[in-house]
Order: sequence, then C-alpha cells, then structure tokens
Amino acid sequence: MSFLKDPQQVKLFFSVFSSDKELIENVIKELESKYGLVDMSSEYMPFNQTDYYEPEFGKELVRKIVFFENLISPEKIVDIKLEAMILEEKNRVLEKRRVNIDPGYVALSRVVLSTGKDYTHRIYLSKGVYADLTYIYKKNIGYVCLPWTYPDYATDKFRNIFLKAREVLKKQLRVFKND
Repeated sequence: MSFLKDPQQVKLFFSVFSSDKELIENVIKELESKYGLVDMSSEYMPFNQTDYYEPEFGKELVRKIVFFENLISPEKIVDIKLEAMILEEKNRVLEKRRVNIDPGYVALSRVVLSTGKDYTHRIYLSKGVYADLTYIYKKNIGYVCLPWTYPDYATDKFRNIFLKAREVLKKQLRVFKND
C-alpha cells in the first residue's frame, strides 16, 4: 500500500517567443509581477525548428526561456497555463497573437510542458490543460529526450539549459528542506 503525500516543489519556467524582443521583455516583466523574480534565463535563441507558427507570427522568431526563483506545487501549472493564455490574448493584434507564452516546470526527475493540445502521450490535468512529459532524468546521463520531445528541446543547448535549472532547483530544495 502506498501513502499519499504532497508532491515536491518544482521550478516554474516560461518559454516566450515572438519576433519582437521588446514585447518578450515586457511579457517577462509582467510574469515577474505574478510569479516573482526570474533567477535564470537563456539568451535569445532563434525559433527556427518549425515553420508551424509563421502564418500567425511571421518569420525571424526568437525565444527566451526564463526560470523563476519561487517554487510551485506542480498542480499550479494548470492555472498558470490559463493565465499565460490570457496574457497572449491581451497582446493579440486583430486575429494574430504577437507572443507565445508556454509555461512548464522542472522537477528533479522530469521536465513538463503544459499545453492545450491532446495527443497520445499527453496526460489530461484539468480545465483543458494537458501535461507533456518532455524529458526524464537519468543519473550519470542527465535529461533524456523522448520520442515526442520537440526538436528544439532535443538539442544539447536546450538540455544543458534545463540541466542548469535542475541544479538550481536541487540547491533550492536543500534549503527548503532545512528551513
């Protein structure tokens, strides 16, 4: 028999992309006003692994991934995804989004993205939001991609960003445990 317990806290992150860097920075400031300070971020990276978003966003998209100092309980990702969608709508011009804001979290054992799209490997959470398991962690290897991991997330560059965030999370959880 197993005993139910609260899940370990996780590190919230957002992948934000647009063709407008100033808009990305403004969105990040707004996210900080809701979720606390960013303690780690990537550089701007070209978002060029797919042309799926070109009709809506145009070309020359860039992405920035930001990680937040405040840890969250994993089930909060549902409401955070819904809030991100509201923020996307707020920045819409006519029928087109100008920014894409995808929240997820880093756990010691995995990285999860949130999405509104169902697929065979995605687990329904609630309120129309699904969990997309992007990486699993294996000791002495690091984060391992899965058959459905997005091509950009499958790059060493991305995995290294998330490994650094995992190390930050590990330190935070030690401090949290000792408090």
